[in-house]
Amino acid sequence: MRLIFCTLMIMFAISSSAPATFAQDLKTTRIWEELEKIEKSRPLRSSRYISSKAVISDRVLDKTNRVIGEIRDVVLDRNGAISYLNIDFNRLRLGTGPILVDYDEMGLRPASNGYKMGYTDDDIRARLPQILSNIESASGQETDTYSIKNLVGHTLYSADGRKLGAIEDILFDHGGYRAELLYVALSHKSAHGKSLAIPFREAYYKTEKLILKNDYADTILVFAQEK
Repeated sequence: MRLIFCTLMIMFAISSSAPATFAQDLKTTRIWEELEKIEKSRPLRSSRYISSKAVISDRVLDKTNRVIGEIRDVVLDRNGAISYLNIDFNRLRLGTGPILVDYDEMGLRPASNGYKMGYTDDDIRARLPQILSNIESASGQETDTYSIKNLVGHTLYSADGRKLGAIEDILFDHGGYRAELLYVALSHKSAHGKSLAIPFREAYYKTEKLILKNDYADTILVFAQEK
């Protein structure tokens, strides 16, 4: 009887842990396949992506395609979509220095020769007080946003505190609509000197640190070793 009871308990333990283990294995497989797909696209050389360096140096045009300024920084949301552009309206001589502009509110969209606003230069001058007021309102809100200038060079950690490496670049889709990938130079001892790209959405800020979940961190370290 005792033997039967022990056997049943072992079977129960195995059946209880199996779904969790299976789910973890599936997740790891998904991560691996995702990394392989990115790696095969050769992101640094692919025409599918553009470097954040190119985005930051882009021009800003008004509704009539007149150049009115230059981008100094890009602020992204949690999923890589553009929330704000930090624009130096140097051609308009507003006397304000760079201004943080709401991307959607100002009708901004990528164009072949920069980013185009939905307003003329005269409209922007007229709206300047409102734009500056919106900046003050936005600064008082706690939002999960990511500045490109702050991200590049930022250290990436695993959730359990391991230092994985540093962000070398942020790669946007070819149109410049959103950030797709983080290009990471790994410094962890198991993959030191290796570099690879990971989806932008996988990293997140916590207590001012850029974090990657442990399962993803474990997978990229093993994946990098095999590159």
